[in-house]
Formats: sequence, C-alpha cells, structure tokens
Amino acid sequence: MRVLKYFARLSRHAAWLALVAVPLGAQTPGRVPLGEVRHVQGQVRHPGRDGTPVPLARQLVVLHRVAQDNAGPLDSVRTDSSGTYRFTYQTTGAPDAVYFASSTYAGIAYFTAPFQSGDVQGADADIMVFDTASAGITLTLEGRHVVIGAPQANGVREVAEVFDLGNDSTRTLIARDSLSPLWTTPLPPDAMSPVVEGGDVAAGAVSFTGGRVNLFAPVSPGVRQLAIAYGLPAKAFPLSIGMDRPVSVLEVLLEEPSATPTLDGLKQQASVNTQGRNFKRYLAQNVPAGAVLRVDVRAVSSSARNRFLAAVALAMALLMLG
Repeated sequence: MRVLKYFARLSRHAAWLALVAVPLGAQTPGRVPLGEVRHVQGQVRHPGRDGTPVPLARQLVVLHRVAQDNAGPLDSVRTDSSGTYRFTYQTTGAPDAVYFASSTYAGIAYFTAPFQSGDVQGADADIMVFDTASAGITLTLEGRHVVIGAPQANGVREVAEVFDLGNDSTRTLIARDSLSPLWTTPLPPDAMSPVVEGGDVAAGAVSFTGGRVNLFAPVSPGVRQLAIAYGLPAKAFPLSIGMDRPVSVLEVLLEEPSATPTLDGLKQQASVNTQGRNFKRYLAQNVPAGAVLRVDVRAVSSSARNRFLAAVALAMALLMLG
C-alpha cells in the first residue's frame, strides 16, 4: 500500500495526520555519519526524438545539502561528453543532513532522490530532464486518497486528500501563464482553511480560489502527488465528493467507527493503524467521471445520549456512597 505515513504533518492542526502519503519514490534517509567521504556518479539524460533517453553533455549539475542546521548547494560540475557527472564530498554538520543532486533544463529543476550511501551510482544518481509544453498534455488521475478524521470537540473533522497526477508524455507540463492553472479540481463547499501539506508540490504553487484547488507547478513525466488538507464542519455531513474526472484507484480512510462510505465498486479492506489511531480502509478501481462518493456519519441519538448520561450519574452516585 503506497499511501501511509503522512498524517502527522499538519502543524496548524492537532497532529492527527500520519497516514496519507509519502511522495512516490521517496525514501527516508537515515542518520549520516559525520566526516564520511562520499562519491556520486550519475548521468543526465533527455528523451530523444523516438523517446529513447540520450545523454546531455555540458549540462550543469548541482550537489545540495539540506539539514536543520543549514541548507544550500555544496558543489557544481558540468557533465562530460557522455552526460556523466561526478562528485566527491564529505559529510558535515547535523546527522540528519540530506544530500542530493539537481539539474535545471528549460527552466525546470530536476532532482535525484536523497543519496542513501557513501557510493552512489547508476539509477540512484541519474537525472532525466525534459522539454516543456503548456498544451497538448492531459494529466490523468492515477489515484485519489481521501482521509477523514474523527470529529474534534468543536465538531470539525480534519480531511486530507492526495491526488496522484499522471503525465504519460515525454514533456513536462507547465502552466500557460500565472492566471491559468494546469490542473484544477473542486473543494467541498464547506471546506475550511485548505492548505498544501507534503507531497511533491510546494505550497506556493497552489491556490485555493473560487472553491477550487488550482495547481500551477510543473508536472514532469511520471506520477506526482499533490497533498492538501482542510477542515469540514458537522453541517457538511453527509458529505458528497464528486469525481470530476476518471480515477484509476480511489482510496478512502475513515477514523470514525460509525462513518460509512457509499460508492459503486467501493470495497472494504483491512483497517490500518497509525500512531494509535485506527482507520477503516476502502478501495475502488476505475471510478468513472461523474461518480459521487458519499460519506455518512451516524449521529448519537438523544435516547442513547440520555442513557449514557444516566449511567455516568449512577456511577458517580455509587462512588459518593463509598
């Protein structure tokens, strides 16, 4: 299951999220030994006319270090005639430092995954760069993940959504201009304070206007994740989320035991647990555009509430009687 480990990141809310998504292909580097001399050798390539990757000579590659104590470029080099670059560097500073390389092509920066060892070469160090296009590419929705938390004291439920956006072309899709998003989708009408959280897209590349999520960040070939979070008041339920485009895989996770999702083809899976919180899990495949996911939450009846309060009062009375 590629969707787990995202929920605990929402700093502006009580940290209930630890579930939704690690960016696709992301790795969690371990603690880096200080003073270690490391070597990296990779190749920068670009799709040729027939789509076959070809090496890029004289392409600038930058080595980066990011840590709590400091962040910035460490070194740079140009690729040789075979498109190959090499770095030798020494680890310094905080042990949580992450080292990786980047190369910018046609105004778009492309990155390696964090280097996981002292000698990295081949696929782990290679960088693919692409030409850009602002039209002629349709992003597909390879996955949509909806996670709904239990209600807080004020009745608000926190929601996280992750969209797996697929670009099956050989060009990076870019926005036509600063006013035209390259991808957009509606928010629930009662969504409160939406934010970008994690995923592959920076917060500054997304706007929430007109009741919609508007993406302006470039989307390179492959699958990229857009992760957002928002609150929903009690009046938003029963909740209806319409699919404005086909979805290859729809995943729904519900923390509230009484919450029930409804959608043709949605099947319950084994529950998942994170940080002591349990979520019911559901999956549906090949969900068509126009389908509607409905989430009902069962309110506690007044009679059940009265029985509960009566039981509490009786218990307190017995305690007082000793």
